[in-house]
Amino acid sequence: MQFSSGSLDDAALVSACQADPVLRRWLHRSWLDPRPLLEQSLVRPFVRYLVVDDLLLPERLDELQESYASLSVNPDYPDLNYDAEAVRIDRRTDLVGAELFLHPLWHAWVAFALGASLHRPGHSVVRYRRHPPFSRGFWIHTDRDRRQPKAAAVMLYLGRDWHFRDGGLLQLWEVSPLLHANTPLLRWDDYRERRLSFLEGAHTLQIEAAAIEELVPLQARLLEQIVPRRNRLVLLDFQAGPSYHSITPTQERVREGVVQWLY
Repeated sequence: MQFSSGSLDDAALVSACQADPVLRRWLHRSWLDPRPLLEQSLVRPFVRYLVVDDLLLPERLDELQESYASLSVNPDYPDLNYDAEAVRIDRRTDLVGAELFLHPLWHAWVAFALGASLHRPGHSVVRYRRHPPFSRGFWIHTDRDRRQPKAAAVMLYLGRDWHFRDGGLLQLWEVSPLLHANTPLLRWDDYRERRLSFLEGAHTLQIEAAAIEELVPLQARLLEQIVPRRNRLVLLDFQAGPSYHSITPTQERVREGVVQWLY
């Protein structure tokens, strides 16, 4: 069964989620009703996002992490200012977690929580991703794409006992056009293969950000830094705005999680 924006009213969606065997098998009971999350997301003035802690039942999370630890990974977007390895898992229906990530009602849950619409219900890309120890970080960018417009990103973190000091923070930015730089512009080409230490402790940046298939000088103001703690879900909406984000360098630990895009 496919669920699309507007196919169910609020009460019907909540009833469907609370009765659904897949969501009940995976999600903590308190999150089967996404209506409080929608209230939070709609008041975000610049970047529409959500942080949901303790999303999955502990036994499901342990099972998922144990299964993914044995997967072979490859360099992820090696042409970008990014330092990670990943493997695509949405084509592996045999993997633990596939029944959740590929489930139409999970997609509807995400879209409802963000107040977003899915223009291609059922279409999704899911990756298991690892950042190695002392990874360089990820440049400020948006996931918006002209060819296959993304509605939302879903990030589920797996790192045990992860703290601020471990790095790998997800940073969310409010941006505006930069007409005249009063400090040296941080340029993409100057930082290839370099650790993005300037992200650590930054509050405002003048940077050549990665926009839709091009680099654009922008003034960026830090809105939020999110620690990728275990069993934390972060949702980003790319319809309400571009949702520029970055990842700070890590320290000596492996950062791991699942990232999913809905369209």
